[in-house]
Amino acid sequence: MSVLCLPPMMRAALVALRVQTATLIEESIMPLKQLLYLSTSILGLVVPWYFNFRFMDATQTNLLSFDLADFIRQGFANPAASSLATDLVIGASAATLFIVFEGIRLKMKHWWIYIVLTNLLAFAFAFPLFLFVRERKLEALKELQGSAT
Repeated sequence: MSVLCLPPMMRAALVALRVQTATLIEESIMPLKQLLYLSTSILGLVVPWYFNFRFMDATQTNLLSFDLADFIRQGFANPAASSLATDLVIGASAATLFIVFEGIRLKMKHWWIYIVLTNLLAFAFAFPLFLFVRERKLEALKELQGSAT
C-alpha cells in the first residue's frame, strides 16, 4: 500500500507519527515492546481505514451515510471472508474480556475507552494501543515497587 493513496490528513498523521517514533527510538526512552505495540496500533488504524475509505468509494457512501449492514454483509460474502470475519469477532471478543479484566486488575484509568475505540475505529488499532498503555502501567508499577523497597 502506497502512502500516497491515503487521504491527506492520514498521510500527515502517519508522517508525524513516523517522526515521533524515530525520535523515541533515537532517545531510547521507549522500550522495544512498547514501540512494537505502538507501531502495530498505528498500522491498525491506517490500514483498515484505507480499506474502509475504498469501500465507501466503491459504494458511493461517506462517514455520514455509511451502510454498516452492507459492510457486514460483504464481510461474509464468501467462505474465505466469513472465516476472516468470524476469526476477527472471536479474537476481538477474547481481547475485550482481557481489556476488562486486566484494566480492572491494574486499576488502569479509562480502560473502557479501548472497547469504545474497537467499535468506533478498529480492533487492530485499539487492542495494540491498550497493550502499549498496559506496558507503560506495568513499568510504572514496577518503578513504584522498586522505590518502595
